[in-house]
Amino acid sequence: MRIFFLTVTFLVSVTSAHAGVFNLPYFLQPGENALGLEPEVTFTNDGGVGGNLKYQHGVTDFSNVTAVLGSGTGVKKFRAGTSLTFDLIPDIDRQPGMGFALSGIYYKYHYNSGNFGQMDVTATPYIHKAFYNGDGNQIDPFFAFPFGPEFRSGNYNWAATVVLGAKFKQKDMKFHFVGEVGVSVNKAETYVSGGVIFYPNSTN
Repeated sequence: MRIFFLTVTFLVSVTSAHAGVFNLPYFLQPGENALGLEPEVTFTNDGGVGGNLKYQHGVTDFSNVTAVLGSGTGVKKFRAGTSLTFDLIPDIDRQPGMGFALSGIYYKYHYNSGNFGQMDVTATPYIHKAFYNGDGNQIDPFFAFPFGPEFRSGNYNWAATVVLGAKFKQKDMKFHFVGEVGVSVNKAETYVSGGVIFYPNSTN
């Protein structure tokens, strides 16, 4: 665990990009928590390599809260924020899980012409469904549509992204792996991300 946390600290200190959907569709029960590391590569807005550290906590039977912290290369040197996820329809039997997240994330941009901050307020509806093989391993694909206003220097614009991804889990493992791709629909970033989530006390 010491090596894991040192790796997380290093990556968050040297990388930069946009915070993806990542673990938002995967609900935790009240009192449970998870820690995720999300490296990312963006291909728009001058591009960049990024890393986000995410802490998720189960609050109620239908809501989770997530804290985000990241920094790095490219024009985005820092970001911090939080998300509140509402799990409206659970993923049980043949029924897919559905819900949405409300997020507020502050970004710090560094250009040669100057620096500025930007506040993104995002709604992210999502749908996902877990599938198991005979060995108890799991793949849990998801679709999400983050959209909302970006506030910068007294102005704002609307951004939207289509996101496809999946979480992969081996039986009885507390480390799960996520991969996703986001494609800009309107004034957002196109990116590819992946990462690992550590669930110390859940059966997720």
